[in-house]
Amino acid sequence: MSRSIHRFIGVSAAMAVLSLAATGCGGDRSERAITVDPQKSSSTTDSTQEAEVVEAPEDSAGDQLSKAQIGKALLAVSDLPAGWTATPAEDEEEESEDTVSPPKCKDVLDALDETSTDAAAEGEANFNKGGPFGTVLSQTISSYAEPVDASRVQEIADAFSDCPSFNSTDSDGTVSKVTVSPMSFGNLGDQTLAFAMTLESSAFTVSVNVAYVVIGHNVIAMVNGGLTGADGAQLEKLAKKAITKLEKTAS
Repeated sequence: MSRSIHRFIGVSAAMAVLSLAATGCGGDRSERAITVDPQKSSSTTDSTQEAEVVEAPEDSAGDQLSKAQIGKALLAVSDLPAGWTATPAEDEEEESEDTVSPPKCKDVLDALDETSTDAAAEGEANFNKGGPFGTVLSQTISSYAEPVDASRVQEIADAFSDCPSFNSTDSDGTVSKVTVSPMSFGNLGDQTLAFAMTLESSAFTVSVNVAYVVIGHNVIAMVNGGLTGADGAQLEKLAKKAITKLEKTAS
């Protein structure tokens, strides 16, 4: 997955853990995930497409996790449909920051970076289906010392609603047009953010679906897609499996 994808998906993960030690979401738990709304300056509605209502996860799934527990909770090839293979995580080398334009969008994304909080423990699993030009699946579980403020995912949605399309230039001079669009998705935790993202350069176009599920102290990030496109229904099924495995590990 390109540096640009990692940066802009990572920005969302950072925003999801703003203002730890939350006082609670308030009100009833929403049935559908929050998504982006490029037609409005402020995205204030959940995805409304009719779909199955998902029950809230068990309370234990929100408990703070150790590194070992995260390792057990991550998806494995045996949890996935036929055709998936495990791939090693990319080396965590320092990446140069991409240049974003227009300036308004750079300011929005930089603000998200500046308010990030480090996880107490974290783990990642990566998978591929169909070879180098096939489909990828990435899962990250991050666990924090304090409960995550689930209401902050709305601020991520609002940020991308303000800047649904922008250009990213990496250190090699490669320019990618990044477009973020809404996606219907169930709320699988205390709150869920889901959106589609396309990165288009002169060499290729990558389409991915992204979901962040906030449960107590934990954030599960799921990314699915590739050069062949992305399937939101598939990602939701895989995310449900991820939540079920987390519940079993934490109970």
